[in-house]
Amino acid sequence: MAAAAVHVLLLLLPLATITSASSAPLPLLALLSLRSSLGDPAGALRSWTYAAAASAGATRSLAPPWCAWPGVACDAATGEVVGVDLSRRNLSGTVSPTAARLLSPTLTSLNLSGNAFAGELPPAVLLLRRLVALDVSHNFFNSTFPDGIAKLGSLAFLDAFSNCFVGELPRGIGELRRLEHLNLGGSFFNGSIPGEVGQLRRLRFLHLAGNALSGRLPRELGELTSVEHLEIGYNAYDGGIPPEFGKMAQLRYLDIAAANVSGPLPPELGELTRLESLFLFKNRITGAIPPRWSRLRALQVLDVSDNHLAGAIPAGLGELTNLTTLNLMSNSLSGTIPAAIGALPSLEYMPNGSLDELLHGAAAKARPGWDARYKIAVGVAQGVSYLHHDCLPAIAHRDIKPSNILLDDDMEARVADFGVAKALQSAPMSVVAGSCGYIAPEYTYTLKVNEKSDVYSYGVVLLEILTGRRSVEAEYGEGNNIVDWVRRKVAGGGVGDVIDAAAWADNDVGGTRDEMALALRVALLCTSRCPQERPSMREALSMLQEARPERKNSAKKQVK
Repeated sequence: MAAAAVHVLLLLLPLATITSASSAPLPLLALLSLRSSLGDPAGALRSWTYAAAASAGATRSLAPPWCAWPGVACDAATGEVVGVDLSRRNLSGTVSPTAARLLSPTLTSLNLSGNAFAGELPPAVLLLRRLVALDVSHNFFNSTFPDGIAKLGSLAFLDAFSNCFVGELPRGIGELRRLEHLNLGGSFFNGSIPGEVGQLRRLRFLHLAGNALSGRLPRELGELTSVEHLEIGYNAYDGGIPPEFGKMAQLRYLDIAAANVSGPLPPELGELTRLESLFLFKNRITGAIPPRWSRLRALQVLDVSDNHLAGAIPAGLGELTNLTTLNLMSNSLSGTIPAAIGALPSLEYMPNGSLDELLHGAAAKARPGWDARYKIAVGVAQGVSYLHHDCLPAIAHRDIKPSNILLDDDMEARVADFGVAKALQSAPMSVVAGSCGYIAPEYTYTLKVNEKSDVYSYGVVLLEILTGRRSVEAEYGEGNNIVDWVRRKVAGGGVGDVIDAAAWADNDVGGTRDEMALALRVALLCTSRCPQERPSMREALSMLQEARPERKNSAKKQVK
């Protein structure tokens, strides 16, 4: 097999190098084959050449020359290639079968994350039978997941987050008994979660959120007694939360938000004594909060808002003294928050719901005029500006979107849901930053967050306020969002076709449209593709206030 692979590769090499390459080491041939199958517009792998290897080989005696190539890791004793890390290099193309066959005996780690790979996941990856870690996250793969994942029996880490995979979850996933980390979130997988996932007893991290999964949540997931992080929200399941979930004794983070789950809250979840974060908001959950939940002494965040809960708020919640965030809004609960856990401002009643409901919900036919929209836009800008410029350390919210902007009875905007917020100077987090349609474009390649990421998200929200449209709609075209759509319209001189006619009063069409046009400029600056071209949040706020100078100091600074 190896000889045949070498023969194929020789056909691809320039004629002048065939004589030398025919005696080249197999790891070198494998890497050259891999490079030949990749699109590399930035020249990230320009040093991966036969000439460079030959030149270096003439002067080095300690390690094979390819071991010094960027992204290549070798076994110190043998010089064999054991790891290839090509993350964040703007690469495209595929993985050649020749490279996979030659690397198969030694390669244990392959990282292709944060690139521009599209189409199908290269089937040749499944030839790498010794892989322990495979990361293809943050790409544009848009096919079904190839069959045969069960062949990678040594796999302990599999991350395919933030792609466009379709079809059902990979078959045979339950046979990967060594898996400790599985992330298939942020794609378009459909069908149900197979019960065989419960066989992955070593699993510590499971993320299936943000797909199009349906069916009932399998009770077999309760067998994941080693799992610490379970994120399966933002899907469309049937039925309720299995009581067996209370058996996951190591669980620290549980997110089943916005997942269409119904039925009562399982009292058995009260047995998760290590649980620190519990997100069940935006579902159809009924009944009361179980008294047994008072056993969740490690709990810091509890969000069961936007459900159909009823009954009294249990006095036992007062025993949850580690709580920092408690959100019970948009339910039919009665009573007061136990004084023992202190004042938690997130419980404040927001009678006007969220900006998402205002613009796109059932009441959207009566969308507010420009006065109210401007007030909301300024309020959000003030809140985010406060996080960036007045907090020590400065904080990046990382998930600014209309559903996280709450409106009180005076239509004052409050920026809510700090579930993925982080200090800008702190260490990187493993939690994914942002929501589809609001994530800054550079995040796909850098996976880094700074204040300009929030500025971009705010710009998208401002465009929604101005246009009355969602961030992602079919009309924008495949792969496009509201930013692309607005820029096309504006370039064609169609500003009047962009701003929402429902926002202005009949007797003030000219003045209101002028103000909205100025605000549109701010939004387009905030959504500049290059982060350096975006204003700071404080600058964006100032420009927005200048669109209505007489209102510059009228809105209150609000953050929540």
